[in-house]
Amino acid sequence: TAVAYENLAFALLIKMEHDEARGYFEKAKEIFSDLGMEEDVKIEEQYLDYVDQLQNEDEEGGNWQLESIS
Repeated sequence: TAVAYENLAFALLIKMEHDEARGYFEKAKEIFSDLGMEEDVKIEEQYLDYVDQLQNEDEEGGNWQLESIS
């Protein structure tokens, strides 16, 4: 379920629906946390930081590209 939420969040990012994407990344993070999957929790935190970055760039009128996050 967490992976499905994560995939949905990425689809929403492509559509530039940042707030909705954030919600699904947060749901995925919560599930991973409940399962004790701390490495995956950290990855979700990176994705949430990325959403913040994209929102800031959009507010500043910048262009962005969906990049690989490692």
